[in-house]
Amino acid sequence: MAEPTREDMDLILRLYEMRREKTMRKARKFMIEEFYAESGADLMAKYGAGEKNAWFRQTTSYWDMVGVFVRRGLLNRELLFETAAEYHLVWIKVRAAVEDVRKMRNLPYYLKNLEDLAEAHKAFMEARAPGSSKFFAEMNKPPAAAKS
Repeated sequence: MAEPTREDMDLILRLYEMRREKTMRKARKFMIEEFYAESGADLMAKYGAGEKNAWFRQTTSYWDMVGVFVRRGLLNRELLFETAAEYHLVWIKVRAAVEDVRKMRNLPYYLKNLEDLAEAHKAFMEARAPGSSKFFAEMNKPPAAAKS
């Protein structure tokens, strides 16, 4: 992998600033602390409309966009992996629902960049510290179970 550039650093800082925006903070908090869907049907039943649906879309599309930057070589992958990991948890939390939505709506590439980013991050973590990605998998629990 190429060494990070000043432009990579500037983009990392800009992406961080975007995550601090008020609505984005609410969306991220919801996705980390409250969101739980076991299937596409569960996603639609619980979060099919309204503010929580908007928060789901805002968070997942944000990290999918970051995945595009990495895939296209516009952002140094290792620099991102060393400075952020939220996308990994977001993917684990949405994976089952997204896989169903892809089938239901014939959208095989829906959030594919987010998926690829999270899977690459998992491999990056495991290469550096085997077993370290287990933490993320353990966080995908219904909200009541996550708080106990």
